[in-house]
Amino acid sequence: MNKFSKALVLGAMAFSAVAFAAPKGKTVKIGGVAPLSGAVAVYGVECKNGIDLAVSEINAAGGINGQQVQFICEDDEGDAAKSVNAYKKLVTRDRVRVIIGSLTSGCTIAITKQAQAQKVLQIAPAATAPAITDAGNYIFRTCFIDPFQGKVGGKFAFSNLNTKNAAVLYDIGNDYSVGLMENFVAEYTSLGGKVVAKESYNTGDKDFNAQLTKIKSAKPDVVYLPDYYGTVALIAKQLRAQGINTPIVGADGWDGLTGNAGDEVLNGYYSNHYAED
Repeated sequence: MNKFSKALVLGAMAFSAVAFAAPKGKTVKIGGVAPLSGAVAVYGVECKNGIDLAVSEINAAGGINGQQVQFICEDDEGDAAKSVNAYKKLVTRDRVRVIIGSLTSGCTIAITKQAQAQKVLQIAPAATAPAITDAGNYIFRTCFIDPFQGKVGGKFAFSNLNTKNAAVLYDIGNDYSVGLMENFVAEYTSLGGKVVAKESYNTGDKDFNAQLTKIKSAKPDVVYLPDYYGTVALIAKQLRAQGINTPIVGADGWDGLTGNAGDEVLNGYYSNHYAED
Protein backbone atom coordinates (compact mmCIF):
# COMPACT_ATOMS: atom_id res chain seq x y z
CA MET A 1 0.00 0.00 0.00
CA ASN A 2 1.54 3.35 -0.99
CA LYS A 3 1.13 6.51 1.06
CA PHE A 4 -1.82 7.64 -1.10
CA SER A 5 -3.85 4.46 -0.51
CA LYS A 6 -2.82 4.29 3.12
CA ALA A 7 -3.93 7.86 3.69
CA LEU A 8 -7.35 7.03 2.26
CA VAL A 9 -7.83 4.26 4.80
CA LEU A 10 -6.35 6.42 7.53
CA GLY A 11 -8.75 9.22 6.73
CA ALA A 12 -11.74 6.93 7.07
CA MET A 13 -10.42 5.70 10.43
CA ALA A 14 -9.96 9.21 11.74
CA PHE A 15 -13.42 10.30 10.62
CA SER A 16 -14.96 7.37 12.45
CA ALA A 17 -12.94 8.19 15.57
CA VAL A 18 -14.33 11.73 15.84
CA ALA A 19 -17.87 11.21 14.68
CA PHE A 20 -19.04 11.01 18.28
CA ALA A 21 -17.34 14.27 19.23
CA ALA A 22 -19.23 16.69 17.01
CA PRO A 23 -22.78 17.73 17.91
CA LYS A 24 -25.57 16.97 15.46
CA GLY A 25 -25.61 19.35 12.53
CA LYS A 26 -22.05 20.50 13.11
CA THR A 27 -19.12 19.93 10.76
CA VAL A 28 -16.62 17.22 11.66
CA LYS A 29 -13.19 18.86 11.46
CA ILE A 30 -10.03 16.84 10.87
CA GLY A 31 -6.63 18.52 10.98
CA GLY A 32 -3.62 17.56 8.91
CA VAL A 33 0.09 18.39 9.18
CA ALA A 34 2.14 17.40 6.15
CA PRO A 35 5.06 18.53 3.95
CA LEU A 36 3.14 19.93 0.99
CA SER A 37 6.31 21.70 -0.15
CA GLY A 38 10.01 21.28 0.47
CA ALA A 39 12.44 18.37 0.12
CA VAL A 40 9.95 15.59 0.96
CA ALA A 41 6.80 17.11 -0.54
CA VAL A 42 5.96 13.88 -2.40
CA TYR A 43 4.89 12.32 0.91
CA GLY A 44 2.68 15.19 1.98
CA VAL A 45 0.98 15.60 -1.39
CA GLU A 46 0.26 11.85 -1.64
CA CYS A 47 -1.18 11.82 1.88
CA LYS A 48 -3.36 14.88 1.33
CA ASN A 49 -4.65 13.47 -1.97
CA GLY A 50 -5.68 10.27 -0.23
CA ILE A 51 -7.46 12.08 2.59
CA ASP A 52 -9.18 14.50 0.19
CA LEU A 53 -10.51 11.52 -1.74
CA ALA A 54 -11.81 9.92 1.45
CA VAL A 55 -13.49 13.19 2.46
CA SER A 56 -15.23 13.57 -0.90
CA GLU A 57 -16.48 9.97 -0.88
CA ILE A 58 -17.73 10.14 2.72
CA ASN A 59 -19.45 13.50 2.21
CA ALA A 60 -21.06 12.32 -1.03
CA ALA A 61 -22.49 9.37 0.90
CA GLY A 62 -24.07 11.68 3.48
CA GLY A 63 -21.13 12.34 5.78
CA ILE A 64 -20.84 10.86 9.26
CA ASN A 65 -24.17 10.66 11.09
CA GLY A 66 -25.42 13.40 8.79
CA GLN A 67 -22.42 15.64 9.43
CA GLN A 68 -20.13 16.80 6.62
CA VAL A 69 -16.40 16.33 7.04
CA GLN A 70 -13.95 19.21 6.65
CA PHE A 71 -10.23 18.48 6.29
CA ILE A 72 -7.89 21.35 7.17
CA CYS A 73 -4.29 20.64 6.18
CA GLU A 74 -1.27 22.75 7.11
CA ASP A 75 2.09 22.64 5.31
CA ASP A 76 5.07 22.04 7.61
CA GLU A 77 7.59 21.83 4.72
CA GLY A 78 9.21 18.85 6.49
CA ASP A 79 10.48 21.22 9.23
CA ALA A 80 9.83 20.24 12.86
CA ALA A 81 9.49 23.83 14.08
CA LYS A 82 6.86 24.48 11.42
CA SER A 83 5.08 21.26 12.44
CA VAL A 84 4.66 22.73 15.92
CA ASN A 85 3.28 25.99 14.50
CA ALA A 86 0.87 24.06 12.28
CA TYR A 87 -0.31 22.00 15.23
CA LYS A 88 -0.94 25.08 17.38
CA LYS A 89 -2.90 26.76 14.60
CA LEU A 90 -5.09 23.72 14.01
CA VAL A 91 -5.86 23.20 17.71
CA THR A 92 -6.32 26.81 18.83
CA ARG A 93 -7.79 28.52 15.76
CA ASP A 94 -9.51 25.68 13.92
CA ARG A 95 -10.31 23.78 17.12
CA VAL A 96 -9.67 20.31 15.71
CA ARG A 97 -9.46 17.34 18.08
CA VAL A 98 -7.93 14.89 15.61
CA ILE A 99 -4.75 15.42 13.60
CA ILE A 100 -3.30 13.24 10.86
CA GLY A 101 0.44 13.78 10.58
CA SER A 102 3.06 14.61 10.20
CA LEU A 103 4.74 12.35 7.62
CA THR A 104 8.38 12.19 8.70
CA SER A 105 9.40 10.96 12.14
CA GLY A 106 11.14 14.13 13.34
CA CYS A 107 8.19 16.34 12.46
CA THR A 108 5.74 13.91 14.03
CA ILE A 109 7.67 13.57 17.30
CA ALA A 110 7.78 17.37 17.54
CA ILE A 111 4.04 17.46 18.27
CA THR A 112 3.30 14.18 20.07
CA LYS A 113 3.82 15.48 23.62
CA GLN A 114 1.56 18.46 23.05
CA ALA A 115 -1.10 16.31 21.45
CA GLN A 116 -1.01 13.88 24.36
CA ALA A 117 -1.12 16.64 26.98
CA GLN A 118 -4.09 18.30 25.28
CA LYS A 119 -5.84 15.00 24.54
CA VAL A 120 -5.77 15.57 20.79
CA LEU A 121 -5.91 12.29 18.86
CA GLN A 122 -2.86 12.11 16.60
CA ILE A 123 -2.46 9.49 13.89
CA ALA A 124 0.86 9.20 12.04
CA PRO A 125 0.52 7.67 8.56
CA ALA A 126 4.21 7.13 7.79
CA ALA A 127 6.39 8.08 10.79
CA THR A 128 8.43 4.94 11.48
CA ALA A 129 10.59 5.94 14.49
CA PRO A 130 9.78 3.65 17.45
CA ALA A 131 9.49 6.58 19.88
CA ILE A 132 6.45 8.07 18.11
CA THR A 133 3.89 6.30 20.28
CA ASP A 134 5.83 6.62 23.54
CA ALA A 135 4.09 9.94 24.23
CA GLY A 136 0.91 8.21 25.36
CA ASN A 137 -2.47 6.74 24.57
CA TYR A 138 -3.66 9.53 22.25
CA ILE A 139 -0.86 8.86 19.74
CA PHE A 140 -1.18 6.21 17.03
CA ARG A 141 0.52 5.15 13.82
CA THR A 142 -0.59 3.01 10.88
CA CYS A 143 2.83 1.92 9.62
CA PHE A 144 5.61 -0.43 10.68
CA ILE A 145 8.62 0.82 12.65
CA ASP A 146 12.28 1.24 11.63
CA PRO A 147 13.63 -1.82 13.49
CA PHE A 148 11.27 -3.95 11.42
CA GLN A 149 12.13 -2.54 8.01
CA GLY A 150 15.84 -2.34 8.83
CA LYS A 151 15.76 -6.08 9.52
CA VAL A 152 13.73 -6.69 6.36
CA GLY A 153 16.39 -4.83 4.38
CA GLY A 154 19.18 -6.87 5.94
CA LYS A 155 17.43 -10.15 5.29
CA PHE A 156 16.57 -9.18 1.71
CA ALA A 157 20.15 -8.11 0.94
CA PHE A 158 21.61 -11.33 2.36
CA SER A 159 19.03 -13.95 1.39
CA ASN A 160 17.24 -12.62 -1.69
CA LEU A 161 20.17 -10.88 -3.33
CA ASN A 162 22.62 -13.58 -2.18
CA THR A 163 25.26 -11.12 -1.03
CA LYS A 164 27.95 -11.68 1.59
CA ASN A 165 29.61 -8.26 1.95
CA ALA A 166 27.63 -5.05 2.47
CA ALA A 167 28.47 -1.36 2.72
CA VAL A 168 26.25 1.23 4.38
CA LEU A 169 26.14 4.99 3.82
CA TYR A 170 23.87 6.94 6.16
CA ASP A 171 23.04 10.39 7.55
CA ILE A 172 24.64 10.56 11.01
CA GLY A 173 22.39 13.45 12.04
CA ASN A 174 19.07 11.83 11.11
CA ASP A 175 17.54 9.40 13.64
CA TYR A 176 15.56 7.74 10.84
CA SER A 177 18.70 7.00 8.83
CA VAL A 178 20.75 5.93 11.86
CA GLY A 179 18.03 3.61 13.17
CA LEU A 180 17.64 1.90 9.82
CA MET A 181 21.40 1.50 9.44
CA GLU A 182 21.77 -0.06 12.90
CA ASN A 183 19.00 -2.59 12.35
CA PHE A 184 20.16 -3.43 8.84
CA VAL A 185 23.68 -4.11 10.13
CA ALA A 186 22.41 -6.19 13.06
CA GLU A 187 20.26 -8.41 10.84
CA TYR A 188 22.76 -8.72 8.00
CA THR A 189 25.60 -9.77 10.28
CA SER A 190 23.40 -12.13 12.31
CA LEU A 191 22.69 -14.03 9.09
CA GLY A 192 26.39 -14.41 8.37
CA GLY A 193 27.04 -11.36 6.22
CA LYS A 194 29.91 -8.94 6.74
CA VAL A 195 29.73 -5.13 6.74
CA VAL A 196 32.91 -4.15 4.93
CA ALA A 197 32.34 -0.38 5.00
CA LYS A 198 30.22 1.92 7.18
CA GLU A 199 30.39 5.54 6.08
CA SER A 200 28.35 8.56 7.15
CA TYR A 201 27.55 12.11 6.06
CA ASN A 202 25.75 15.14 7.49
CA THR A 203 22.23 16.27 6.70
CA GLY A 204 22.28 18.56 3.67
CA ASP A 205 25.54 17.26 2.21
CA LYS A 206 25.67 17.13 -1.60
CA ASP A 207 29.08 15.59 -2.27
CA PHE A 208 29.52 11.94 -1.21
CA ASN A 209 32.53 11.05 -3.33
CA ALA A 210 34.99 10.73 -0.43
CA GLN A 211 32.78 8.18 1.32
CA LEU A 212 32.03 6.38 -1.93
CA THR A 213 35.74 6.07 -2.72
CA LYS A 214 36.21 4.21 0.57
CA ILE A 215 33.17 2.06 -0.13
CA LYS A 216 34.42 1.17 -3.60
CA SER A 217 37.79 0.07 -2.21
CA ALA A 218 36.00 -2.26 0.23
CA LYS A 219 34.41 -4.12 -2.73
CA PRO A 220 30.91 -4.69 -1.32
CA ASP A 221 28.30 -6.88 -2.99
CA VAL A 222 25.50 -4.49 -1.98
CA VAL A 223 25.16 -0.92 -0.66
CA TYR A 224 22.48 0.08 1.86
CA LEU A 225 21.29 3.71 1.58
CA PRO A 226 18.77 4.58 4.33
CA ASP A 227 17.61 8.11 3.53
CA TYR A 228 14.91 10.10 1.72
CA TYR A 229 14.51 10.06 -2.04
CA GLY A 230 16.18 13.43 -2.77
CA THR A 231 19.43 12.51 -1.04
CA VAL A 232 19.38 8.95 -2.35
CA ALA A 233 19.07 10.27 -5.92
CA LEU A 234 22.24 12.33 -5.44
CA ILE A 235 24.14 9.45 -3.83
CA ALA A 236 23.07 6.95 -6.49
CA LYS A 237 24.30 9.19 -9.30
CA GLN A 238 27.73 9.63 -7.69
CA LEU A 239 27.87 5.95 -6.72
CA ARG A 240 27.34 4.79 -10.30
CA ALA A 241 29.76 7.43 -11.60
CA GLN A 242 32.44 5.85 -9.41
CA GLY A 243 31.78 2.49 -11.05
CA ILE A 244 29.97 0.89 -8.11
CA ASN A 245 27.45 -1.25 -9.97
CA THR A 246 26.22 -3.38 -7.06
CA PRO A 247 22.56 -3.56 -6.08
CA ILE A 248 21.47 -0.72 -3.78
CA VAL A 249 18.89 -1.23 -1.04
CA GLY A 250 16.88 1.25 1.01
CA ALA A 251 13.70 1.88 2.96
CA ASP A 252 10.36 3.69 2.66
CA GLY A 253 12.15 7.05 2.41
CA TRP A 254 12.87 6.05 -1.17
CA ASP A 255 9.18 6.45 -2.04
CA GLY A 256 9.20 9.09 -4.78
CA LEU A 257 12.67 8.16 -6.03
CA THR A 258 11.63 6.97 -9.48
CA GLY A 259 10.19 10.39 -10.24
CA ASN A 260 13.37 12.14 -9.15
CA ALA A 261 16.16 9.96 -10.54
CA GLY A 262 17.25 8.17 -13.69
CA ASP A 263 18.91 4.90 -14.67
CA GLU A 264 21.33 5.17 -11.74
CA VAL A 265 18.67 3.70 -9.46
CA LEU A 266 18.15 0.61 -11.59
CA ASN A 267 19.07 -2.52 -9.65
CA GLY A 268 17.71 -0.75 -6.57
CA TYR A 269 15.27 -2.19 -4.01
CA TYR A 270 13.43 -0.69 -1.05
CA SER A 271 10.99 -1.68 1.66
CA ASN A 272 7.65 0.11 1.84
CA HIS A 273 4.20 -0.09 3.39
CA TYR A 274 1.82 -2.52 1.74
CA ALA A 275 -1.46 -4.28 2.46
CA GLU A 276 -3.42 -6.50 0.08
CA ASP A 277 -6.68 -4.73 0.92
